[in-house]
Amino acid sequence: MDEPMIVALLVIVSIYVFFLLIRLFADIYIAGVALVCAVIAYNIPAFYPEASSLLQDVGILKVLHLSLPEQPDTTAIYTIAGLIAFFGVLVCLPMLPFSATYRWMLGVERLSRKEEAKIRYWIQEEIERTMQDEEE
Repeated sequence: MDEPMIVALLVIVSIYVFFLLIRLFADIYIAGVALVCAVIAYNIPAFYPEASSLLQDVGILKVLHLSLPEQPDTTAIYTIAGLIAFFGVLVCLPMLPFSATYRWMLGVERLSRKEEAKIRYWIQEEIERTMQDEEE
């Protein structure tokens, strides 16, 4: 008879650990993308001709109505760095709902004492209504 209880506890713990790992890996993924984008942005002057031709071949520069000079200058490097940052943000968007850091920044998981007291009051009120409805 103890075996179903152990199985049920294992399922609960495994689901909790699974979602905990998803949150952890989401933050690691976002940090990794940020690190890769930073390394790529740091090396822009080294591969500027290839990056310039790639952006022109893909057509991103036409869509944005931009042009890059043959030799890298400050504006061109910042333009490519901005595109790298934009691409990095786009790649990270699917992971944001799972990120513990993002949820913490938004304040999703914290309640003030006043808010908690208000919610407890609403719950107590609803329990009393339910009990009154059952008596009638």
